[in-house]
Amino acid sequence: MEAWFRYAKSAGWWWPYDNVDVLSRRPVEIHWERDEPGAALHRDGGPSARWADGWSLWHLHGVAVPSWLALDKDTAIDPRRIAEISNAEVRREFVRKVGLDRIRYKLGSRLIDLCTVRLRTAISDDWPCEYRLEELQFGERIRRVLVMQNPSLPELTHVEYVPMECETVEAAMNFRLNRQEADVDDESGSPWWLHGDVIIRPKGATKTKRWPERIA
Repeated sequence: MEAWFRYAKSAGWWWPYDNVDVLSRRPVEIHWERDEPGAALHRDGGPSARWADGWSLWHLHGVAVPSWLALDKDTAIDPRRIAEISNAEVRREFVRKVGLDRIRYKLGSRLIDLCTVRLRTAISDDWPCEYRLEELQFGERIRRVLVMQNPSLPELTHVEYVPMECETVEAAMNFRLNRQEADVDDESGSPWWLHGDVIIRPKGATKTKRWPERIA
């Protein structure tokens, strides 16, 4: 193991092959969200990691993001750029940095439907989860989005695109979970858990209640 220890202290990523090894230098600069083991890469205002030749990585709270999202000040970022982001985690960090209120104001947000459900989560056995179906104006194009609080970190907000045909929060949730309305039965359906976008339900269950018993 001594050889591995020496290597880890003197070099960065490496790729071993049969007759040749490809090694990289260690970064000259690296930034963590917190100064403790297991902390995520994070730097608002610059690269989270930089190498001597200038090659860099950009992270916000452990999420790899475009350089402009990490580098630019929040007030310098046009809220309409959210339309450029397809990755849900990057979009979450965009909302966290730019601010949901600025995005709503700039994109002329219009509330379509609102639903608050009290659910068991990691932080509470009776947490009021708010779901909002809103319309945003991207130039001449209108899109509908489902706006949700993070059940584990309520200060975080998720914004996910849904079809224009969605008229209710329930319809938007069905789309998000790839579920049909016929699969919902609040009287005799099985209870289930939600982990991210994954439904965890009893084996063999064909119908479930509308809302999860717990968000894991």
